[in-house]
Amino acid sequence: MESMKVSTLTILKNIATHHTVVALQKSLISVIGISFIAGLLMIIQNPPVTQLSQIAFITKDWANFATANAGLLDLGIQFTLGFIGVYTLIAFIIGLCQHYQIDPFHPVLSGLGVYLILSVGLNITAEGVTFDYQYLGSSGILVAFLVGILVVEFNRLTLTLRGKIKTKDEVSTRLAQPIEASLASLILITLALIARFFLQQKGILIPDLFFNTLSPLLKSSNTIWFVLLVVTLSKLSWFIGLNGNTLILVSLMPMMILLSSENLIAYQHDKALPYILTTGFLFFEMGVLPLVSAILLFSKNKAHRSSAKLGLMPSLFNFPETMILGLPLTFNGSYMIPFILSSVISLGGAYLVMMAFWVSKPLFVLSPALPGFLGAFFSTLDWKALVLWFVLYLLSTLVYWPFIRQLNIKEAQAVSTPTQQAEPTVIELI
Repeated sequence: MESMKVSTLTILKNIATHHTVVALQKSLISVIGISFIAGLLMIIQNPPVTQLSQIAFITKDWANFATANAGLLDLGIQFTLGFIGVYTLIAFIIGLCQHYQIDPFHPVLSGLGVYLILSVGLNITAEGVTFDYQYLGSSGILVAFLVGILVVEFNRLTLTLRGKIKTKDEVSTRLAQPIEASLASLILITLALIARFFLQQKGILIPDLFFNTLSPLLKSSNTIWFVLLVVTLSKLSWFIGLNGNTLILVSLMPMMILLSSENLIAYQHDKALPYILTTGFLFFEMGVLPLVSAILLFSKNKAHRSSAKLGLMPSLFNFPETMILGLPLTFNGSYMIPFILSSVISLGGAYLVMMAFWVSKPLFVLSPALPGFLGAFFSTLDWKALVLWFVLYLLSTLVYWPFIRQLNIKEAQAVSTPTQQAEPTVIELI
């Protein structure tokens, strides 16, 4: 039983720290700024006139500016949000190449060629051929990851084969490298063209296959039960010593970025935002911050209070490792239940409030290192989200109180028990 437990933990840890997962995480973080710029351009393009109706000169000037520069703003949105799949692909390939110590130039070029062949739609009419670029945006992120892995691994294979073939001198080796890299790119592009030909016969693209497969998941993600399941699995991962953010949340990050993009598109067309489980929604998952606050407020354990003081600033910026390892929180049964309950309350409460339309749904993609209360406000642009965050933070902190109180009682009893047992021993000796 113990060996099975160790094996399971080892497997999960290897998954969480695998270079592909790390490169995926870095690539998604790298496009956050691009998504944020797209959101700002959409807000400029669609001024909230109803909220500014009392300030006539701002409403008029803003609306006139948006109308006069509509084409330029559309172009900016297309080159940010519209090509976010392309940017993710480039960042992902570079991340994998850095791990393998491969020159990323040819993999990036061949990856872009394969990605465009598989993702750009063709509409052939009597007037000519038009191109459909919708899958170069957030809808194509999953295809970007697949293409990135395929391209980098194929280039690794060609380098390995070349290494087994001995050349006469160093000059021949340097001359052969670019030729071999170009040949690898040609093979990949040829395979992509063949795949595109067969898919075109059925009138579908590679991204269509992904969407058909993921459609049930996208529908289920817009439910509170899915949110609670995800947060529970993430907390349990932290409890057994694994990075729950990397293992659980990062695996869902492509989907959450896709849902964020759908919200941005809905905002651009003045429609109701359809999704809640977006990247901005995770700012209501407060991590270990409620635990730190509860220990500082209620705990009498000096060691725990010292760990909480050290972990206060990191936890404020959503870095839980200081408390996870310093308390420690791993395999700590005293804190397991409130650790899970605090996030269930915060995310579950936020979901219900947004589902009732009392607070706006998240719109922007922001850096996860932003303090939660700021992220909640800026991702929704709703002052009520700030109030909601602090209310949920208070409730999540209070969840720890009965458990910490029980720990205080046990520790007090443990300190007093040896003293009470020592007195009879002294009397007997006298």
